[in-house]
Amino acid sequence: MATGQVNPSQGESGSGRGCGEAELADAGIRHGRRRVHPTVLLVDDNRDLLRFLERLMAEAGWTLLTAESATEAQRLMREHKPNAALLDYMLPDGNGVELGVEFAQAAPQMQIIMMTGTILPPEEEALCEEHNFPVLRKPFLASDVMNQIRDRLMPASGAVHGGA
Repeated sequence: MATGQVNPSQGESGSGRGCGEAELADAGIRHGRRRVHPTVLLVDDNRDLLRFLERLMAEAGWTLLTAESATEAQRLMREHKPNAALLDYMLPDGNGVELGVEFAQAAPQMQIIMMTGTILPPEEEALCEEHNFPVLRKPFLASDVMNQIRDRLMPASGAVHGGA
């Protein structure tokens, strides 16, 4: 497996950085002349992956909320109104796509990204397309996660949507 690649069964690999130092230094999202650090909700029942992504995003200066279940994610969403959510498809008490649809209805400005180690059923793929949820297939490169979130939070104006 390549350095910085994330395998859901093994957590991080390689150097442990996932992204180069220059990429981490530039991970904040520019808003005018100042950097705005987004709040991201990470939802996955794989603790190793959660810890790895949490460390990676914290190094970039982002505010992280982590949950291992849909129920916990719903509570964090209500309390903190994150800018983005990275949701695993298979959760112990729910389905990440359905959770994403729920979040999109409650906070249309929130950017939702799905991640899965499986092939989504056709109806779930259709929901992701309908709601414009990109799907990251595990294993994925850590830099892909950061870039996906950064790109979705940086509209043409350079502002970050909603949230904390």
